[in-house]
Amino acid sequence: MIASQFTQGFQPMSRSAGGNVPHTRLVMEEGEIQREGTAEITNDPRFFAENVIEKRLAAFEALAVITGIMAEESLKQTFELSKEFAWTGPLLVISILQLIGFFIMVFVAFMDLVACAVLSLQLFFTIRLFTAGPTGFDKASRFYTDDRMWRWRERAIFCVKWSIVMFVLSTGFMLCVKFYVEGAPEVEEETRRQHTSEYHGHQILAAVVFVVFLVLSYILAWLGIEHTKVFNESYSSVELCSPLMMTTSARH
Repeated sequence: MIASQFTQGFQPMSRSAGGNVPHTRLVMEEGEIQREGTAEITNDPRFFAENVIEKRLAAFEALAVITGIMAEESLKQTFELSKEFAWTGPLLVISILQLIGFFIMVFVAFMDLVACAVLSLQLFFTIRLFTAGPTGFDKASRFYTDDRMWRWRERAIFCVKWSIVMFVLSTGFMLCVKFYVEGAPEVEEETRRQHTSEYHGHQILAAVVFVVFLVLSYILAWLGIEHTKVFNESYSSVELCSPLMMTTSARH
C-alpha cells in the first residue's frame, strides 16, 4: 500500500469501493456543482484573520523543533554504550547501571520522536485543511477537536515534560559508569568460560534491544496511520454546498 502511494500518487479520499478520487477532482455526488479541492493562492482575507487554532499552532512549531533536537541528541547518547560491561565479577553492578541508563535514554528518544511526530503532523495537516477551500476552517476545526487528535496531543505534551527529566537521569547513570570504568584498575584477563558466558549475555541483550525497537516502530507507524485517517475524514467532511444551497440548486 505504501509503495503504491509513492509510485501512483497519494489519493487518500475514496468515494466508492472501486477506486480513489483525488482532492482536486472530487465532485459532489448529489448534484452537478463541482467542488474545489484547494484554495486559490491569492490574497484571500480569510488567511490573514487570526483565530485560536493558529495561535496554538505557533506553539507547536517551537515544541516540534525542541523535541527534534532532543531526539537527535538522545539517539547519539545510545551509541555511547560501552561494550566493556560484564554480567559477572566486580563490574556487575556497574553493568546494570549502564544498561538502566541505556534503556532510559532509548525511551527518551522514543518519547521525543512521538512528540515531534505528533506536533509536526498536526501542524501540517491543520494548515493543509485551513487552505482546503471556503470551508477550510471548519475542516481544520474538526481535525483539531477530534478526540483522537486531542489524546495524541496530550501524550505529546506528556512526553515533552518527562523526557527532559529522564534525559538528565539517564545522563547521570552513564556518567557514573564512565567515571568508574575509566578510573578503575585493569581487570585480570578473563578465562575462556567467562568470555563465552559474557558473549551469551551480549546475544540476549541484542535480542531484547531488537524487540524493543520493533515495538516502538510499530507505535510510531500507528501514530502516523491514525493521523492520516483523521485527516482524510476531516477533508471529506463539510462539503462546499449546504443542504439549503443544494435544495435551491435542484429547484433551478
